[in-house]
Amino acid sequence: MVLLIFALPAYLDQRHDKKGISITGSVTVQVGGPPAEELLKKHGASSLVLGVSYQPIAFARLLAKIAYGFAVAWLGLSMIEEDYVLPAILGKSDDVGRWVGCVTDNQLAAGKHLHEIKLLVTKGEIIERVRLFARFNALEYLVAVGRVSSALSP
Repeated sequence: MVLLIFALPAYLDQRHDKKGISITGSVTVQVGGPPAEELLKKHGASSLVLGVSYQPIAFARLLAKIAYGFAVAWLGLSMIEEDYVLPAILGKSDDVGRWVGCVTDNQLAAGKHLHEIKLLVTKGEIIERVRLFARFNALEYLVAVGRVSSALSP
């Protein structure tokens, strides 16, 4: 599986990106089958070529949906005073990169669970770490979901 590496969410990085999402690279994560080295050796090949088609906006929106849904399930809809990601999720804005990106300091465990999510409320804002395919040591994404209700904020 090839996962896209995004820049840190523009909102958290204080960049003024207004459209789309910034892609800084990609990483291959093996989730099944024999290792690439074994395939190369078995077939007497010197290289392996993967053909992939990217839909970075759709993937970033998926990450935003996961984070938003988790926030609603954990906190309740009434506790989200301002939802940053909802317009991007619904396709009403083209600013998903403002709210979704990657981190380099993976904090979520790689091992026990297939996927990992961690919700943090920091300075009244809901920030989530989402690690799909954590069991396979995949990338960790960061989503700035929104602002919590003042009833919950310290």
